[in-house]
Amino acid sequence: MKDTTYPLRKAYYSLISGLGYDCYDTKAPNSVNKPYVILGTQTSAEESTKNSFNMRCSITLDIYAGFTDFYSSRKGLDLIVNNILTNLMPSPGQCSFTLTDFDIFATKKVIDNDFDPIVTDTQSIFRKIIVIEHLLKQK
Repeated sequence: MKDTTYPLRKAYYSLISGLGYDCYDTKAPNSVNKPYVILGTQTSAEESTKNSFNMRCSITLDIYAGFTDFYSSRKGLDLIVNNILTNLMPSPGQCSFTLTDFDIFATKKVIDNDFDPIVTDTQSIFRKIIVIEHLLKQK
């Protein structure tokens, strides 16, 4: 059985950075400009059969956007999340990227969590966490 965490994280990094967003593994530097995405917690649960290695995997995307307009809404953050999701899942259950050692059989968003904005002296910071789940089969 092969590990799924790095190949999946690498694919997400390529997708998100390819859309023009800064993307970081686990944490972002203090000096980073918004918007950016942190690739957070990953989980993997084995669902193998007698004939195949199958895994149900999830990855957390922690998305930040900051605006200097103190009366701004979450719309800017929502547009970023929508851009990521529409490029990730172009049709129901389908994933836009492939993995070298795994077939992706299903993809779905399982959690979508908004946070209250953080207002500083210079900006309003909006944050959303989404969790994406994949059903993978080792090739």
